[in-house]
Amino acid sequence: MAGAGFDATARTLVVFEAVAQYLPADGVEPTFAWAGALPRGSRLVFTYLPGTVWRERPRASRRYGWLSAYEPAEVPALLARHGLTLREDVGAEAYPARYPQLHGRRLTLREIERVVLAEVAG
Repeated sequence: MAGAGFDATARTLVVFEAVAQYLPADGVEPTFAWAGALPRGSRLVFTYLPGTVWRERPRASRRYGWLSAYEPAEVPALLARHGLTLREDVGAEAYPARYPQLHGRRLTLREIERVVLAEVAG
């Protein structure tokens, strides 16, 4: 990425949207580790499926190729292992009021997803 102009010494926003559930957990954690090694104040935004969704919808999990899910209560510790501090973990019910639009574009979150904002604590 440095060859493309990425400055690993600058605060960075990493958007990992609609990816985590399609990778096994051991494929997701390297992204958390990389983001956690960025400069203090860098942020990671990612969406994930709660474990209950994954367990309660096994046919959908196979159909859509979902390979991982996380328990919301375990997300802070998962992030902390990688140098990240949870700032927010929002479900679809609270998302529209919390994030009504960004740059004139209304962002959506499926009712089965959650979105996390984490920050490099340093």
